[in-house]
Amino acid sequence: MLYHDKRFQIDPDFPLVAFNHCQIKAASLGSFLLTKKCEFDVIAERILSLNLDVLDKIIEKLKFGDKITNPSNEEHKCLDVINDLDHVGSSVEASATTRKFMRKELWSLLAFKGALTWYITFSPADIKHRLALYLANHDLRLTPVINLPENIWKRIADNPAACACFFHYIVEAFLTHIVGHQSTHKGLFGKPSVFYAPVEQQGQLTIHLHMLLWIENSLSPQEIRDKCESGDSLFRKAIIDYMEDLCNGSFITGDMDTVKDRVKRWQTKSEYKDPTTLRPISPPPLCEHMHDSGCPKCIDT
Repeated sequence: MLYHDKRFQIDPDFPLVAFNHCQIKAASLGSFLLTKKCEFDVIAERILSLNLDVLDKIIEKLKFGDKITNPSNEEHKCLDVINDLDHVGSSVEASATTRKFMRKELWSLLAFKGALTWYITFSPADIKHRLALYLANHDLRLTPVINLPENIWKRIADNPAACACFFHYIVEAFLTHIVGHQSTHKGLFGKPSVFYAPVEQQGQLTIHLHMLLWIENSLSPQEIRDKCESGDSLFRKAIIDYMEDLCNGSFITGDMDTVKDRVKRWQTKSEYKDPTTLRPISPPPLCEHMHDSGCPKCIDT
């Protein structure tokens, strides 16, 4: 997928075929490990003696969320076969069993760590980032200015490998610098204890993630409720101020309509350039008098 001229990235069939081969390999390996040596005869006999009518009834019950209580001998055999299939499917990416195991992992985390502190939806804008545009571009060199093609949506959609590389890079940066995972600082939300972040596909076939984040030494919902009901007026005020600050969707330089009008006026000028396609401005050089608290240049910077 990372071949230098991107021939495999933009091929419409290669990623799907390669992924299917990976799934087949994982399923074959899981089946081989399950049926190896002494277990083979037991599993083979279980499959051959299966009552398909009973299996259909169990599937119907499970489809509607019903539980199998006091299973008969025939139902036991069917449930054992389903467990065998789950064992094989757990190693196959993007299978229903993988999602089932992920839910079990999540419930285990909730049981072990308690209620999560933050729920974060993270969706990098691939069509507005120069790294994604460079990775999806047909040019093999990185230039200071990227000329946006007219079919920018198609350019991004035609190269899922570039979008995946961009997404991986941005998520790693977010985890390190914002969340503080495996970093020397504690992170924007506090010191992270653990996080769980499954990735899923969105409408235009690019990807995003939903992250559950636990912060060390944070109050549980029950502890917050107890403090609010205890008559602690300072804590109540702090919680209200925190929620007011948290639920804020405005810009630093004005409200949504003001910022939109300002951008529209800028776009009418001939010298306007889309800032998302330009390199960021370099920071000012260090002053040789930077340790002098009265240096006017340092104060201005």
